[in-house]
Amino acid sequence: MPLPPTPRDRKDFSVAIICALEVESDAVELLFDHIWDANGDRYGKAAHDPYSYRTGVIGNHNVVLAYMTGMGKVQAASVAKSCRWSFPGVRLALIVGVCGGVPGGIEGGVFLGDIVISDEILPYDFGKRYPGTFQCREVTSRSNGDNEVQAFLRKLRSPKGREHLLSRTAHHLDVLRAGAGEYSCPPRQSDQLFEPNYHHKHHGTSKCKTCNEGKACKRAQKATCKALRCDQERLVVRLRSSQREFNIHFGRIASGDTVMKSGRDRDRIADKEKVIAFEMEGAGIDGIMPFLVIKGVCDYADSHKNKIWQKYSAGAAASCMKSLLEQWAVIDQFEKRHYQPRDFSQESHCHIQETASEACALSTRRDEGYHSQYNPDTNNENLLQGDFHVQNLGSRADSDSPARNRLQF
Repeated sequence: MPLPPTPRDRKDFSVAIICALEVESDAVELLFDHIWDANGDRYGKAAHDPYSYRTGVIGNHNVVLAYMTGMGKVQAASVAKSCRWSFPGVRLALIVGVCGGVPGGIEGGVFLGDIVISDEILPYDFGKRYPGTFQCREVTSRSNGDNEVQAFLRKLRSPKGREHLLSRTAHHLDVLRAGAGEYSCPPRQSDQLFEPNYHHKHHGTSKCKTCNEGKACKRAQKATCKALRCDQERLVVRLRSSQREFNIHFGRIASGDTVMKSGRDRDRIADKEKVIAFEMEGAGIDGIMPFLVIKGVCDYADSHKNKIWQKYSAGAAASCMKSLLEQWAVIDQFEKRHYQPRDFSQESHCHIQETASEACALSTRRDEGYHSQYNPDTNNENLLQGDFHVQNLGSRADSDSPARNRLQF
């Protein structure tokens, strides 16, 4: 496949890819067809933009990969806003990575290694606190109201679109494994789902006082199910309805500033809100630019979660991202130079402020019913430092194309 025209400046990048974890961005980088800044950053960024980017090509699209410095919706909002200033031609943002799946969230079940794509985002920890209860505010993704994204989702969910997505994702995942050799599918016996009320802690005759009181101690939280001798009789027996290595699901994804590690609360929220997965970045992007969340299921959002499936799931999500971009239309070059992205930040200024401030203030991080364990790696201190003025936004790149050491996929 020939490369798209060499970008003249930052306005010529039409797709942004946002990753929170290193394991996620590593998988995305390996699937670039060409890297524009392989010999130095030729396009730069806007003044006062604190984030780093990699520019390159995936399929027919000039893309920019944005590196987050932490997890959570505030970090995601900050990097999305900065990316939009530096790369004003972006039409679509893809949040790519890993998530916790709801095993019974969809007919046929969600399994480890499957991929979920958002058709709605629900900020499930945003709402009102009442004595003894929390009421989630019904605020779903406004970006999915964007006509172009909505029409694209219908195309992807059609029989032909879905089949192309599955087959091409499998192809790109095979290429990723052949090149890196680190994205093999873990043994199927490691895909273990325990009963939602069976907790990951010291069991039986353990002398651990904390675990005997029904809570998991720090040692237990870091230990494997094998080390804790979690009862295999408490496993839920499930069979995949398909012989495929993975499946792709579309649905509502819950997004918040916590790592969900409670099977009971996972199922309670999923049953009420009809979500199929839990993640931490999507709610922050809402209102800034049109976006989709593409994430691989690496655990079941319960206390037994581990990192066995994390790398494979990150690779599967990145492969699905590349397959998805093969179906995302390219704007004609003449029209592209006159394309004016919709100003989501001005349309929903109040909504963004609400998400970045009030949502955090009303966060249910103190509610054990919603937060079985707060994520210590999330840094909510890094709030947006206010709008900054863009200087020298239209810096020109050299007219000479860089050496094209394109990866063959």
